[in-house]
Amino acid sequence: MSLTKIQHNIASSLTPEEAIGRLNKIVDPYRHSCKPFIGQVTGNRFKMRKKRRRFVRNSFRPVLVGRIEPGKNGSDIYVTARVNRFISLFVFLWSFFVVVFSVAAFFAEAVMILAGVFMMAFLGLLLWLGFYIPAKKALAILDRTLIK
Repeated sequence: MSLTKIQHNIASSLTPEEAIGRLNKIVDPYRHSCKPFIGQVTGNRFKMRKKRRRFVRNSFRPVLVGRIEPGKNGSDIYVTARVNRFISLFVFLWSFFVVVFSVAAFFAEAVMILAGVFMMAFLGLLLWLGFYIPAKKALAILDRTLIK
């Protein structure tokens, strides 16, 4: 399991062509359109992110990457919600330095381990509020769009 990635599968009764058509109705490559997602649909693959609200910046906003394949009763859609690469690197470095800090603090003074726990809790809060909640909302919109 990854801290910065969510796997999601959708079994739809739509044909792959219908599913691609529905995705094209909610995805636009331009920021100033009225569609809820910014991104692109090429062939049976897509990459998109929810359009940000005005005056709200969220670097942890999820990117939805997926593919549509023919299934038994329609189509199978495989989606991965992830943070962008820079934020993934940030989370890795933050975690690495907190572990190094906690190990070094353990030998210096045991009370400093509490600071490491708070730093990891803060990272968890950032991920929860900035990534997991928006990812679940974006995946729910995708579910409503692609399930007949």
